Amino acid sequence: MLHLIYSVLGFIIAIAILVTIHEFGHFWVARRCGVKVLRFSVGFGKPIWKHTSKVDGTEYVLALIPLGGYVSMLGEADNTKDQINEDNRDQAYNEKSVYRRMAITLAGPAANFIFAIAAFWLLYIVGIPGIQPKVAAVLPDSYASKAGFKAGDSITEIDGEKAQTWNMVRFRILTALVRQESIQLKSESSNNTQKKHVLDFRKTKYFLGPGSRSPLYFTGFRVALPPTIAFVAPGMAAEKAGLQMGDTVVRLNDQPITTFHDMWPILYKNAGSVVDVKIRRNGKMITLKITPIKQDKVIGLIGVRPKKNSTVISEVVSGDPAHEAGMLVGDKIVKINGLEINVFRDIQRIVNKNAGVRLLVEVNRHGKTLGLNMTPKKYTQKTYIGGLIGVSAAQDTTKESYSILTALGVGAWKTWDMSTLTFQVFGKMITREASVKNVSGPFRIADVAGRAAERGLDWYIYILAVISLSLGVINLLPIPVLDGGHFMFQVAELVTGRPVSDSVKAVGMAIGLGLILMLMGLAFYNDFVWLLAKFGM
Repeated sequence: MLHLIYSVLGFIIAIAILVTIHEFGHFWVARRCGVKVLRFSVGFGKPIWKHTSKVDGTEYVLALIPLGGYVSMLGEADNTKDQINEDNRDQAYNEKSVYRRMAITLAGPAANFIFAIAAFWLLYIVGIPGIQPKVAAVLPDSYASKAGFKAGDSITEIDGEKAQTWNMVRFRILTALVRQESIQLKSESSNNTQKKHVLDFRKTKYFLGPGSRSPLYFTGFRVALPPTIAFVAPGMAAEKAGLQMGDTVVRLNDQPITTFHDMWPILYKNAGSVVDVKIRRNGKMITLKITPIKQDKVIGLIGVRPKKNSTVISEVVSGDPAHEAGMLVGDKIVKINGLEINVFRDIQRIVNKNAGVRLLVEVNRHGKTLGLNMTPKKYTQKTYIGGLIGVSAAQDTTKESYSILTALGVGAWKTWDMSTLTFQVFGKMITREASVKNVSGPFRIADVAGRAAERGLDWYIYILAVISLSLGVINLLPIPVLDGGHFMFQVAELVTGRPVSDSVKAVGMAIGLGLILMLMGLAFYNDFVWLLAKFGM
């Protein structure tokens, strides 16, 4: 319920802020160009509040549907042209030069980009939280492995810029994958050796869409986490041994531990046996004894344990995917994604193959068949340790921050980079190199805004910046109805020396409206499918 409240409020506030900024861009430049603004509306539909200025006669409106907004100018639309007379003709939009009309058109998207730059600037001054870019493991025969990365390396530079967080590295790798570029990196090994690396994606085909492997996973990197305990699962081996949140594991069976992932091979090798654990707690060294449980991968991936030689569930691990999906002890798994389940090995095979992919699991409960949606966790060392002893790692956090002047440049570059990347993703959707499922509607945007708001004001501002630049990009698409379409007509007028005829505009507007409705339909369809999966319907 709390997340729902955050999502609804986060979405409404985000749309109100960003639409106001976009329309204010049109409004401000129109006024500077001497155009009379008749109405400034945030939202569509029936007005719930309005006020007419006594100074300039502009009507300011807050409307019922918070999915957009508009600025109505004298002489812009046919229904305003009958208001033109000799006294106000010089204030009419259609009487202004093409250059001034182009400036008014571009002012809305420009305002969105300026807001994004300002937001990133502020965030980079304060510092954006992230995880230090230290490599925990490198997959064999991966891009990272071929580039010479080893476990324990700390990435220090990427394309000549200091690498401060994994988020920074992740975005740069994503950009290179989409643009099919190579990137230069530098690292420092655990023995302080400086190394240079090249990740060459020039011939790489990376399909961007739901279910795609993340850029870091695709490249072969595993993120290093410190051996500090952030969570202890109730009833698991760690709690029974006396481990507590905040403990730092120093040794296992006299073997030194420097990262959370160092524990995995030792715990796995000694599953079912007693392991000596030396920890640091409040500056004091303490030795505990822990017995990792024996388990198969399925327990770590979805959090269930079967009855012997059965598909009936005897244990559901709290907080794991099966528990989150609503699975109960005693449920019998009968189908997964329509495939019949006869033995527990069938579950293992499907779950292991579909880690990170949402599955429809049909269970028999008290004679009734129920459908549950769950996403198996990706099989990582962190997952396996959680299943073995019941702990998760704290993140070795840092902040990506810059001086005031540098932060402004970084904010501007970030806005440019993300905007051009968004244009390229649209292009790849047309060529089917990216999934159309990337198009999100209001429900998924609200979910993202809500999650960001829950994490804190800094993350909410970050999401506002991303949504703002996305609105700017979308409005620049050369589709009649959008700002980009109007600008296209104005460029044609500039080239030919005469305005585009009303009949051509009408056809263009009809086509543009059709395209926008199709895009909106796709966004709502994607949201609908997402909601069905989210709520197990």
